[in-house]
Amino acid sequence: MSRASFHQLLEKYQQGNCSPEEQRLVEQWYEMLDAEEIADDPDEFINLEQKLWDKIKGDIQEKPSVQAFRKNHIFHFLKPALTIAAAFGAVLLITTAFYFYQDYTRPSQRVFSKVKSLLIKANSTDTDLKIDLEDGSTIFLEPNSEVQYPEHFSAAVREVELTGNAFFQVSKNPSRPFLVYNKNTVTRVVGTSFTIKTNTSTNETEVTVKTGKVIVTAKEKKRAFSLKKLFQTTPEVVLVPNQKTIFQPIAGHFTTTLADNPIPVQVKDQPQTSDYKFNETPVSEVLSQLETTYGIKILIEDEALKSNTFTGNLSEQNLYNKIDFLCQSINASYQLSGTTIVIKSKNKIN
Repeated sequence: MSRASFHQLLEKYQQGNCSPEEQRLVEQWYEMLDAEEIADDPDEFINLEQKLWDKIKGDIQEKPSVQAFRKNHIFHFLKPALTIAAAFGAVLLITTAFYFYQDYTRPSQRVFSKVKSLLIKANSTDTDLKIDLEDGSTIFLEPNSEVQYPEHFSAAVREVELTGNAFFQVSKNPSRPFLVYNKNTVTRVVGTSFTIKTNTSTNETEVTVKTGKVIVTAKEKKRAFSLKKLFQTTPEVVLVPNQKTIFQPIAGHFTTTLADNPIPVQVKDQPQTSDYKFNETPVSEVLSQLETTYGIKILIEDEALKSNTFTGNLSEQNLYNKIDFLCQSINASYQLSGTTIVIKSKNKIN
């Protein structure tokens, strides 16, 4: 990699435009730095970049010397050299495993943890506490919850740390991603609204999106050495409105499904429909309208059901009641399959 390409990649990372693979690569580079080399000021990007480049360049230059040493001695000490090489490879593998599975914290969070002017807000009341941030974002902190955030966000990123439950309304700013850290996950957004909840008994984290798009990533913890897990990527999911995910730390994976109470979503250039009165309307048309209104995929598995029509008023009901009422009228039922609603004949429901 050239110096220019290296610079461009770090700039993409700083702006939040990296692919997941590029992001992991930059964060692995960052872990090469010693603790004292990490600046307290998140804006010290130029100095940090040079330190990283020096580390990487030095690592690359060391490898040819090792190869030259082996080449010069392999014919004289073939058997001992092979033994040493095997031992060296084992040590390298174990060292690499230790490197990948030590306690892991994202680079931006490591910088965030060093910020001295952190504000701490705890909600000891029995109602939600509204917190207005300097960037125009708002946090509705639930009772018995706490949030920490810097008095002034950095120029590159906006970061907060949550303990407990909260609803976030984040102001849109593509050049300054908004990150929420909690015990097990990192939630990354640009401009959206979402809820994060933590189950104190199971340590499971639940993220539900109301508007916009959210990327939820698991925070890696220290784990036992395992060859199968050596190059395993960090679990993450992308959520859109009316979707939620639950991260189970023991299993180390996400379970993604629909929100408990889906709400109508605003689709660009399409007016929201509030009239749910139907008269001999084909079932497929009714479901198509619900799909558009809620941004949720609804699948009719049995073709025979599509020939039915529906007459009724669904205006005063939530989405699941709408679907249930519709299904009753055509002798069908529904079930959730991930983030899709699947409608089947009653005798085919599992």
